[in-house]
Amino acid sequence: MAGFVRELERRAGPALRLEQRAGGVGCVVWDAALVLAKFLETGAWPLSRRAVLELGAGTGAVGIMAATLGADVTLTDLQELQELLAVNIENNRHLVTGSVRAEVLKWGEDVSEFRPPPDYILMADCIYYEEVKERGDGGSVWAQPGPLRSERCAERDPEGPRGRSGAAAVVSP
Repeated sequence: MAGFVRELERRAGPALRLEQRAGGVGCVVWDAALVLAKFLETGAWPLSRRAVLELGAGTGAVGIMAATLGADVTLTDLQELQELLAVNIENNRHLVTGSVRAEVLKWGEDVSEFRPPPDYILMADCIYYEEVKERGDGGSVWAQPGPLRSERCAERDPEGPRGRSGAAAVVSP
């Protein structure tokens, strides 16, 4: 199923070309993903040769950007988004200097196959579904002993121009 393409400009080199589709919330590139992708380009968090896990990847915009910056990325989302992730990985493979792959991950299920823990966990507007919010755990899927360092790089006022909130974060053990 063909969709429409959104370009994500990069500081160096050609833009990412991300296919979007009509459908659920994971089928489009949201503003928080754009902000987090651009934040990664600042170099505030070194990505080269780092293991990165993106939760709720949707179109893969953030994780694919990380892979163009040298990270070894695993994009995760529900089964119904795997084909769109595969298309976007393939369409941007020529820009990747690290590696990138997509895997199914439904929050609350076994994460043992994602061991060892990643260096960074990326999230952009990834807690949307009511059943995750109602569980009361914030959709937590990763338990890491010791302190976590996080940086919130975007948060919008729900009363803003689009009337919805959004957040993006990088988490590191």
